[in-house]
Amino acid sequence: METITQANIRPRRSFLFVPGTGPQLFPKALVAAPDIVCVDLEDAIAPNDKGAAREATIPLFAQYPDDGQVERLVRINALNSADGLADLLALLECDTPPNGIMVPKVKSPDDIRLLDELLPRRVASFEFKSSLRPMKPSRHASISRRPVPESMLCSSAAPI
Repeated sequence: METITQANIRPRRSFLFVPGTGPQLFPKALVAAPDIVCVDLEDAIAPNDKGAAREATIPLFAQYPDDGQVERLVRINALNSADGLADLLALLECDTPPNGIMVPKVKSPDDIRLLDELLPRRVASFEFKSSLRPMKPSRHASISRRPVPESMLCSSAAPI
């Protein structure tokens, strides 16, 4: 597994979200040249539209391949939901996956273990958003005192 060093840390200052139901917005977001464009399949999508959003999102990464300038992510649904598992399976089957996935609502280390079991053939590493100060328990707070909290969102996973 690749080790994170100062030399390979890339600051990310701007982050644009595009709803999965608005695929026409993806190229416009790329032209704006933020550090990251994230297609949202979770909160931005009504429950009845999640399947259609997933189907509209996957082809975007072949149609607009990685240019090395703008990092492309997909925010999937929670892994403890049918939509989250369907999102993850669609990404695993994708011939041209995004640069990474954003995993919301991580509730336990088991969510990260599931990703670790499913993704090792497709990703080189996880990069976790870390907290600089202790947080009160909440659905987004750390559930561990380890240096890299298992409950933090996966913000980047580079394809092999």
